[in-house]
Amino acid sequence: MHGPVILTGGSFGPEAGLPAMVTCLAAAVLLLAYAGQHSLIVTPQWVQRRTA
Repeated sequence: MHGPVILTGGSFGPEAGLPAMVTCLAAAVLLLAYAGQHSLIVTPQWVQRRTA
């Protein structure tokens, strides 16, 4: 691929380019927000819950 390294990812390939990073970050934020709103995030067993 030809073009600026920040867009093409240079020798790492297109997955290291800015458009791919922004797209993956946006998808991660949307999925995390959805999971948080629908109580789909499970606390690991090694985390102790605080009792009041």
